[in-house]
Amino acid sequence: MKKFPRVMKRIMIFTLFATLFASLVVFGFGVKAANIDIKGVDIIYSNPGEDCSTQITISWHAKSRYSTLIYTLKSDPTYAFATSMLVTGIYDESSFFHYDVAKFYKCTVPLKDLDPDTEYIYKIRCDDYTSEQYTFRTAGASEFTFAYMSDIHAIPYDDLELGMTAVKKLKTVQTLLEKAEDVNDTRLSFIITTGDETWRGSQYSNWLEWSKTQFTSARKDYLWLSCPGNHEYYTQTTNSIWNYYPDKYSSNPSAIYDDPEYFYNTYFNSVKAVPKNGPEGIPSSYYTLYNNILFICIDSMQVGDYGKLNETRAWFERVMQKNEGKYQYIIVYQHYPWYDFVTGEDKYAYRWRDLFDKYGVDLALSGHMHGYLRTKTLYDGKVTTEEKKGTVYVVSPQIGDRPKVTSGDQTKT
Repeated sequence: MKKFPRVMKRIMIFTLFATLFASLVVFGFGVKAANIDIKGVDIIYSNPGEDCSTQITISWHAKSRYSTLIYTLKSDPTYAFATSMLVTGIYDESSFFHYDVAKFYKCTVPLKDLDPDTEYIYKIRCDDYTSEQYTFRTAGASEFTFAYMSDIHAIPYDDLELGMTAVKKLKTVQTLLEKAEDVNDTRLSFIITTGDETWRGSQYSNWLEWSKTQFTSARKDYLWLSCPGNHEYYTQTTNSIWNYYPDKYSSNPSAIYDDPEYFYNTYFNSVKAVPKNGPEGIPSSYYTLYNNILFICIDSMQVGDYGKLNETRAWFERVMQKNEGKYQYIIVYQHYPWYDFVTGEDKYAYRWRDLFDKYGVDLALSGHMHGYLRTKTLYDGKVTTEEKKGTVYVVSPQIGDRPKVTSGDQTKT
């Protein structure tokens, strides 16, 4: 397998970061829960299918049970030959966001048998409300460009942002995406996020902030390959992934991962619609094919010290075997960092290194640490110059708040 660095001129990656480092100020806060009344349609996303050349999934939240998806080719701007689909939304009280009381119907439409390398437009109608127009392009072009970013922490409260206001943060993301297209002189095909899109996943207002007007063109124009981070699991009042930790698990912590009442990525899964091909019980891990690249998302929150690491590793191998011959390159992404960009310490790579080496993973993306790191090509944890061996590991910086400074062992970077 030809290694990924040799094709960087054909597949350009623009890692987003902000250099607007302000003074770090910690604010105490207390925000009252709110009843949120969404507009007719909101939180609209173009999500990947299992094969992005012919499959894309559209998802949104609707105020009423019934809404209509209207889509057509971009070459049909008047929607004269559009397809209309009446969609029945799912209303599930158990999926309510813990902090904000938000009533919505989740709508998910997997589009299949699409034309490869083709731009589509769509809009959504609910009652007397019609959304703006959204766009996506299916895979199939000989060359494509994507952006990758992490740790945005969208939140509507400026005083909680340690150094950057909420509006400025979203505008920074928008500016960086525009810069990526300008520098590479091409339109982005999709965006990968490696987690922490929100400050607290349990707060519906955070997801609405991530979908606000300041960020509209980014949401409207791109396919999103999203991956959950620790903040997507955070509960309403503390930096904890647990609403509470039952005493019955104190003697056997790993058992809590098998109990969906206490450990299930409710918030992320209520907003996104990723391919349903992940490990059993972990719907927020998935894979998708885009041209000749196999992209694999790992929900790193689910493979911690007591998590489902073995099950996820077994799934990873099944994915590789099932898709053998369909890809030329492999890119894996998760939230938690493969290496500590501050010290150079191996953080999570050791859990996956043997499989990455075995199957020839070319690039491994991550976030969480609020600083940038890119390793040399590593095989068995050591720098290699062999063309057909090794993985490049990357940690993305944050967008704006709480930056960190690199120090320590940098021999692998």
